Amino acid sequence: MTAWHHLTLASEERAPLFPGDARRLAAVRALARTAGDRLALFFVADDHVHVVAHAPDGAVGRLAHDLLLALRAVAEAEVQPARARPVAGRDHMRTLLDYVLTQTAHHGIPVHPALWAGSCLPDLLGARAILGLDMQLCEALPRVGEAVILDAVGLGREPLVPAGDVALRMLGPARLAAAAARSSGVVLKGREAPVVAARAAAAHLAREAGLPPALTAEALGVTPRGERYLAGRPVPASLLLAVRRRVALDERVAAHPPFLAAEAPPSYGRPLLDEPV
Repeated sequence: MTAWHHLTLASEERAPLFPGDARRLAAVRALARTAGDRLALFFVADDHVHVVAHAPDGAVGRLAHDLLLALRAVAEAEVQPARARPVAGRDHMRTLLDYVLTQTAHHGIPVHPALWAGSCLPDLLGARAILGLDMQLCEALPRVGEAVILDAVGLGREPLVPAGDVALRMLGPARLAAAAARSSGVVLKGREAPVVAARAAAAHLAREAGLPPALTAEALGVTPRGERYLAGRPVPASLLLAVRRRVALDERVAAHPPFLAAEAPPSYGRPLLDEPV
């Protein structure tokens, strides 16, 4: 387990780094580009970032430097150099799982972690598909599956069943478009490739669910011709599945009581920040 490290990057005097979903999603995409196949856990708050990633002891400095540059490029304020320490065994990693997934509760943010744009929870549950992001929690904790992850954030242990066509039809075009955006890690503005992919996923699923194309076009902010173009574009199956799982996750959150600070597990009893690297 010594190849796994917990890195924390923060602003000076807790100045806002990533206010708003657009900034937090930009930070998540930066993490994906920099260390997308080495991440076990992450959380992007407004003024700091937690990352649990795989890096041999001799390479953690390079990883910390790369993360610092990537986050500085999208932050609103100066990001300070990362502070890191090795993960001391499976028990430590298991405690980090609870700690990172419940950051909203730890910091008194009245938002369920499933709804916080900077949480890795949707990625661990297959409810978000961001280019380059391939979470490695199963490598760090092979016996921890979906039931444990759901239970850690107060959502029971029942498997998350992807939403079917009837559920998507009841959702309606506007909410389906919003789910597609959250599943893609974007805000539906502009014409960047991930935004187009999110719109295309919504158009595909809307047609599969039998929603009127004209209403879908309106919800996506495109013309009827644009909707037909989007519905005809190829969309990765992983993204279509992520949208269906996102809808199911949102329904699960709505059906459960609010996730409060008192329910969050305590810190694991060690300083959060060690020496900068």
